[in-house]
Amino acid sequence: MSVENKPTIRKRWRGFTRRHAFIATGIIGAGVVVILLLILFLFRLGYVDRYVANQIKQTFASYGSARKFATSTPASHLAPCRWTTWNSTIQ
Repeated sequence: MSVENKPTIRKRWRGFTRRHAFIATGIIGAGVVVILLLILFLFRLGYVDRYVANQIKQTFASYGSARKFATSTPASHLAPCRWTTWNSTIQ
């Protein structure tokens, strides 16, 4: 065989193999778990509640409301409401 008639050797593409797919799936799964745990901890420690409360207070302040809103008391420590109208009392 001469050089011109020699069959070409096709190189195998060794890019994204099944092994790489399993590793990528594991990394993505671990990332999702870490993000979910971060969200859970931020919620349980009260960062989300404070953020929402501050957004509400800023919105009311932009409307020019003269009231002072106190949002630092957690909901678990609030006393039950008692509303009185002209013909009934709601507890």
